Amino acid sequence: LGDGRVGCYLVMFGGPRDSQGEYFRSDVECDLDWYGGEKRPILYHHGLEDEDIIEEIGFTNAIRRDAKGLWAEGRLNMTDPRAKQIYNDVRVGKIGWSSGSAPHLSKVDGDQAIYEWAIVEGSLTPTPAAGKRTTVQALKFNYSKTFTEPSKVTTPTAKEHSAKAPTVVKESNSTVSRKGGNLTLSKPRTI
Repeated sequence: LGDGRVGCYLVMFGGPRDSQGEYFRSDVECDLDWYGGEKRPILYHHGLEDEDIIEEIGFTNAIRRDAKGLWAEGRLNMTDPRAKQIYNDVRVGKIGWSSGSAPHLSKVDGDQAIYEWAIVEGSLTPTPAAGKRTTVQALKFNYSKTFTEPSKVTTPTAKEHSAKAPTVVKESNSTVSRKGGNLTLSKPRTI
């Protein structure tokens, strides 16, 4: 451990409902083929701490669908002091995955089931909408290359989900742009 590798379910299918009252259908379209593959920026808390400049702290290198959801792995930039601190929080179980999309790239049906969710980024956050079901783990090796079914990896059950869910305000008119090496995302839609 210590090289910045992280992994867990970025998206969990079915219930229980998240803090927004929504859940992902098992056939949700996440547009994983966009951007030339599975690579997405890893942000801290969807960049909601400083909306002027959002810096990547790493990138995903694998996103795999199985019966439980979308398993994601990535590597943090361990030359960045902030990423190192976040990785330390990952190692002690304080951080979860949360996927980010934009309002015009996501669709929810009348039952509040998400059926379209173009994943723009994966965030490491102390308050994921899915709670402890998405607690990120520090990885010793790349699970996605070793196992065909990441669902064999132990993750917390819904009963173990006792963390207080965050309040996330959904906004419209989200925009994503890149300035130099920084990703700028205003008013993200997060789950």
